[in-house]
Amino acid sequence: MIAQLVEQVAVNHRVGGSNPSHGAKIGETKMERNAVGNLFLEAAKKELEARIKNAEAKINLYLTEAVGVGEHSEIREEIIKAAEEGAHAQDVLDFINKRWN
Repeated sequence: MIAQLVEQVAVNHRVGGSNPSHGAKIGETKMERNAVGNLFLEAAKKELEARIKNAEAKINLYLTEAVGVGEHSEIREEIIKAAEEGAHAQDVLDFINKRWN
């Protein structure tokens, strides 16, 4: 089922007259490819934003909750790891926004 949906998006773009064995007709799908591409771009942005928020939440937990600190004896390394994850996601998001916004 998932493979069929991916094929519809990647090959056919749900264009009238398209056929999985022949692919989509050139010219008919240009606008739909852009719409599908925009959906993937927006999904990527949302994923990166979620990674940034996750990193922020981890660091805030380590800084404010005694439970978070008590479970992680290497809190310094955990904060650095979360910061690196958030920074990487932010860098990628900035790269995307700079070029495709």
